[in-house]
Amino acid sequence: MATEQAKVGTAQAPAITLRGASVALSRRTIIAGIDADAHAGNLVAIIGPNGSGKSTLLRAIAGLLPLAGGNIEVLGRAPFGAARRSLARQLCYLPQQTELAFGFSVEEVVLLGRYAQQRGAGFADTADVAAAHEAMTRCDVTHLAARRFDQLSGGEARRVLLAQALCQAATCLLLDEPTAAIDPAHARSVMQLVRAQCERGAVALLVTHDVDLALRYATHVWALDGGALVAQGEPATVLQDPAVTKAFGIAIHVGQLPSGQAFAVPA
Repeated sequence: MATEQAKVGTAQAPAITLRGASVALSRRTIIAGIDADAHAGNLVAIIGPNGSGKSTLLRAIAGLLPLAGGNIEVLGRAPFGAARRSLARQLCYLPQQTELAFGFSVEEVVLLGRYAQQRGAGFADTADVAAAHEAMTRCDVTHLAARRFDQLSGGEARRVLLAQALCQAATCLLLDEPTAAIDPAHARSVMQLVRAQCERGAVALLVTHDVDLALRYATHVWALDGGALVAQGEPATVLQDPAVTKAFGIAIHVGQLPSGQAFAVPA
């Protein structure tokens, strides 16, 4: 069941490895000496207060920022400096904000996710179109296929971009606040989709401010504060860690509904 905490073995080599990973921007340290692993099957929720370095960490793992120290490996190779198209066959990165300069339709935006898998001139074939339509169905945006992307609501656009990410067929998903601006029902649907991908063998790192979604769907949580990884492990344990309370300036209450479903809210 997607909302149950998975018991994922760690005998295999990690899909993502960070050893002393540090990032500096404009000579200011943003990420400081992080050591962490994520395995195939893991859905890691990255939490922390604003400015704690969550998005910067995700961008470094995506190979979009150089390291000031340490190293990062994704599926056996350093992402920074790797050939982007080759890397994109394995790794998908969904940023917080995406702007498209042209009036692409939703279907065209989703099909952009197939570029890394295409050969030759890069024209979409029937397999690409089928993959796009499957992804749109899973993200509940098929009815928007002919709409212009720039005319969608924020929540609709996020679901379309998630469909693009799923269409890419990568085994490593890096998602920066994929449920931002999405209504509660669709937010849970998004998390279920990501969790399902992980249960099929993918690994996902997902930045979120929603601690309840992190508790319900993540297998692991990494908590950042001031660019440092202050807690990591099983979601319920991390959310109640004193270091996380200090980071947020407020305690996180973890409880249980009459149905038996665990939940988390600021105390």
